[in-house]
Amino acid sequence: MARKKSTNSTTPRHPHPHLFARLNYLHQSAHLLLASGSANLSRNLVSTARTVAKRAVIRFDPSIKRTWCKRCDAVLVPGVSCEHRIENLSRGGKKAWADVLVVRCWRCGCLKRFPVGRVAHEKERNESGKARERGYDVTGEGKEKEEDTGGDPTR
Repeated sequence: MARKKSTNSTTPRHPHPHLFARLNYLHQSAHLLLASGSANLSRNLVSTARTVAKRAVIRFDPSIKRTWCKRCDAVLVPGVSCEHRIENLSRGGKKAWADVLVVRCWRCGCLKRFPVGRVAHEKERNESGKARERGYDVTGEGKEKEEDTGGDPTR
């Protein structure tokens, strides 16, 4: 009979926690060096972080990727190394949900566009009209819809 593996709660979720610690250090150091005035050294640290992540096949969170320029590896801080503005080029700005945040890097002039103001449409299961007509609950609670018996308990 095989031994059960012990479920230790202190095991790391990632296979290489030292790489995540290194990437975290590089990211924080790049922001600190930009604030202290060493923009070129900051760009070098971002480039190193991208290389380490690429070799280890680690994907960055989109919020982290949005703070780096894809072209020149500069750290994008509004008012310090880039400018942010909101554009709406949809028929003279008539569509309020078509707003786009445009981030322009001051070093290389690269533009990054991110949709903002858009309502995410989530697809729900069993949303068809047939499911509603048959009396099934489509909210995901798993209970069938009770019919109105009009006060008659035998019905």
